[in-house]
Amino acid sequence: MENAARHLISPNLHVILVHFPLGVFALGLFLEVFGIVLWRRSTARLAAKWMILLGGLIAVPAALTGIDAYQDVADHMQHMETSEGVKLKVNGLDPKDQWPLVQKHILFASIGAGLAAIGVTIALGLSGTLLNRAYVYAPLLIVLIAAAALMVYGSHFGGEGVYLGGVAVQVKRGAAQSGTVEWWAPARSTHILFAGFAMAAALGALGASWRLISTHGAIRKEEVDTDEELAALTAASSGSPVPPPRRVTDDLAVARTLNADTDLAKPRTPAGRFWILSSLLFLISLGFGTWFLLSVEHQNDFDLKHATATTISKQVWDTATTTKEIAKNRRGAHIGLGIVLVVLPLFLAVASRWMYRARWVVGTLLILMAVLLAAEIWIGVLLSFRGAEGPVYKFPAPTAMENQTT
Repeated sequence: MENAARHLISPNLHVILVHFPLGVFALGLFLEVFGIVLWRRSTARLAAKWMILLGGLIAVPAALTGIDAYQDVADHMQHMETSEGVKLKVNGLDPKDQWPLVQKHILFASIGAGLAAIGVTIALGLSGTLLNRAYVYAPLLIVLIAAAALMVYGSHFGGEGVYLGGVAVQVKRGAAQSGTVEWWAPARSTHILFAGFAMAAALGALGASWRLISTHGAIRKEEVDTDEELAALTAASSGSPVPPPRRVTDDLAVARTLNADTDLAKPRTPAGRFWILSSLLFLISLGFGTWFLLSVEHQNDFDLKHATATTISKQVWDTATTTKEIAKNRRGAHIGLGIVLVVLPLFLAVASRWMYRARWVVGTLLILMAVLLAAEIWIGVLLSFRGAEGPVYKFPAPTAMENQTT
């Protein structure tokens, strides 16, 4: 059928996911701000914090599926010019009327999504005592409000692009056959979707792990202070001239007067489980990325019907090493980082569960994970907007076609 939908969900999943950061995140901030004034002791603030956390994290897959949405629209632009240089219209409108709106949408919404994800990760990583201090809480709340404002402002241009500019309002030709894997789960869209959820889970686990080691540091300091207090009290009771330190005796000190081996319980955070979840999601994303590579990009020179583990791995390796210059091998960097992101969360799950006392080790792994997540997003953006080959350390200038549409 000429006008049949290309996939089960057409054109992409971006329009579904954007409602979570726009609705859940913004509503959570509304409840939190008004809760400070009106409902300081209400459970509404607890609900608000969960809404802010979940909405901020889901901003990551919402933004990444926006890359797929961009590529969906860009497919309409592939034949903008004829060989004589005559510009063709897209969806019945000149591209100059559409792309300024799309570009503003990408700029403001992506900055807002990044601020939201980073802000909630930092908030999750802070201990409750530190987060409740005004000089920490107030700037963080302002950043999150700014993130919500940028996402709402960017969504305005996205809506105008669709409803006024007619961006991507026509069904694409060349629909996938109904019932096929590509129709149910389009490789590129599903790859990006799972990558977004994997990164959201990883950011949540990163914040939880940081809170674990920071909270353990506070507990350890309290244990040391208690030991010093008990030692001073013992010395004073034995007639020593050294006066005991003036500290307020807390529950731990009282408990250790009865049992010297009493310890504070380890802080309970589900960091390890979320690291395992993120590893699983990255693995699924890597699988769909491989499926996209073989079934879409190499559909003419790869035999899917007789594929084996050997032939698949060889094709992936050949694709990753096609560009010999490492500094320009975006595809190879993307594949390599994807494999590392499957494995590293497993090490972090072990470290968060059994090595949380080694704060420097866990902290180093967390910083490495944050750098790798940022690098993978950067390489993915370059792949989507500037192609598979080119500098991996900078965003090149627009191509001639893009210059004509801006």
